[in-house]
Amino acid sequence: MSDSAASDAGLADRYAKALFDLAEAGGSLDQVAADLRSFTGFLRASPELARTLPSPMVPTEVKIGTIKALAEKAGFQPLTVQFLGVVATQNRLDHVAVIIDAYLQQVATFKGEVQAEVMSAAALDDAELAAVQEMIAGAVGKKVRLEASVDPSLLAGMIVRVGSRMVDASLKTKLRNLELAMRGAG
Repeated sequence: MSDSAASDAGLADRYAKALFDLAEAGGSLDQVAADLRSFTGFLRASPELARTLPSPMVPTEVKIGTIKALAEKAGFQPLTVQFLGVVATQNRLDHVAVIIDAYLQQVATFKGEVQAEVMSAAALDDAELAAVQEMIAGAVGKKVRLEASVDPSLLAGMIVRVGSRMVDASLKTKLRNLELAMRGAG
């Protein structure tokens, strides 16, 4: 891990731990986690927002106003709004995704769960998600919290990430590997 990545991880862990402690004391671990997932969803849905919110060119007051407007629309917990305001005030919104991931990981660890991400070429229905969740739970021996996303560039199949482990069963990767093998044979 590079010094920068280690520094980012340390920063994220400190912010996440502070939020975790406050949320646990207030009995709002799950609500804050849901708020942070929604906030991440807002950033994914709006690349412009994801690009401009962390920008040093945008005044802090505008960032906080934007966060409060999103939070009010989504019904965020007051703690979540205060926390995101602190992150904005400290000019750390460029690290917010890593901070959110660290918080979600701390909540999952506290609850004896593992967090898994499934990226598929097409949206998975509830039965397919349940089957993937059951398969992962059997492999890791823990309760699994599954986050699903869609990436049409995979063509077919899926990529599953659990912690630092990844299984890539996408057609895109299989075709790339076949292409590399054919180049080597020629």
